Amino acid sequence: MKKRIIETIGTISKEEVLCSLEEKLSNKAMILESHFPFPGYYHANPSGLQQAPRSLFFVTKKKYDEEFIIRSSIAVAQKTGISFDGAPGRIKVYNIPAYCIRIKGLESYRDVPALVSAFKSAGFEFQKFTRVSDYDSVIRIQKFFELYEISEGVYSDALQTGWYYFEIPRQLTWEEFAKITVEIKHNIDNPIFDAAIGTIYRHHKIVDMIRIYDSHCNDAKLEKIHRYYLKKL
Repeated sequence: MKKRIIETIGTISKEEVLCSLEEKLSNKAMILESHFPFPGYYHANPSGLQQAPRSLFFVTKKKYDEEFIIRSSIAVAQKTGISFDGAPGRIKVYNIPAYCIRIKGLESYRDVPALVSAFKSAGFEFQKFTRVSDYDSVIRIQKFFELYEISEGVYSDALQTGWYYFEIPRQLTWEEFAKITVEIKHNIDNPIFDAAIGTIYRHHKIVDMIRIYDSHCNDAKLEKIHRYYLKKL
């Protein structure tokens, strides 16, 4: 039987190592890039890194309407012919909350200046380029999900392998989540995975989730991680 795909919207909150993109590529805008999009995984698997841009964050001067960002991203992709995924996001710059457009799926850094120009033409204003050294930031992204339900409350991503999600009974603060994740990694045989907090909108309510990334994850490992999180909650 063909699996039913669940399409919905939600959020992902995660911690990443950010730094400024090179000035010559930024077109005078503040653009941060993620060195490790899945820190809990790639720090232990450096051979999995790619040379193409991973996640870029175009830091805006103010908060823009989320629908405006999504519609503008689609229009910019059509106008420029550059394929990418743009999503509304929140990060911290020098511990100060800031808003951004998360850019993902670019094939080349050479496309960045054209995207900045196109977004400016669409009405966006960006913070000015500033050189920023590596730092850790919690990032919150609004995104669309396409999920397969593996079992009750457990999902796999329909578009990307290695991404899994499971429901949790309550909302976690970032501090609670980080503490529990560290404890779990100290208590399982194979602690190489990346975790994030997520939400999806389903059954007319917001459902809290944990997102796991592990390109070599199997059912037994996923079940063990799931069980540990539920035990801690």
